[in-house]
Amino acid sequence: MSWLETVNESGITNSMKKAAKGALLSGLVYPGLGQVVLGRPGVGLVFILAATAGIGTIIYKIMTSISLIMDQAMSMVESGGVSYDKIVHISINVVQNGSPLLNSAPTLLFLCWLCSTIHAYIVGGRLDQRENQPQLPPKLPPHV
Repeated sequence: MSWLETVNESGITNSMKKAAKGALLSGLVYPGLGQVVLGRPGVGLVFILAATAGIGTIIYKIMTSISLIMDQAMSMVESGGVSYDKIVHISINVVQNGSPLLNSAPTLLFLCWLCSTIHAYIVGGRLDQRENQPQLPPKLPPHV
């Protein structure tokens, strides 16, 4: 039994609805994973790549900011003019003077995550509706 299945009181295994499964995977694990599991790998890959690019951009911004702050702090240490206020001022300037694209990366990542979760829920809901439609018996040929 997978973690996506539940067992009711009588011991019968019930699979989680596809809408919930897709939304949980895309919302809690990684954007796009719900689409891949629901059979939409192309859309899932787009969300996965977008989220990975957003996370990579955030990590890049953090690393470059730390590097700039450390460089300026080390030059202050070498010159002998170190003070807590100066280091805080340098840190604030470095973080605020990033490029607009780098500063908007967290917002874009959040929107990607949100859109992926909503899309997976909608796709899963459509698949659930198809499975729950009554199956009509095949038409029999007319008797001749």
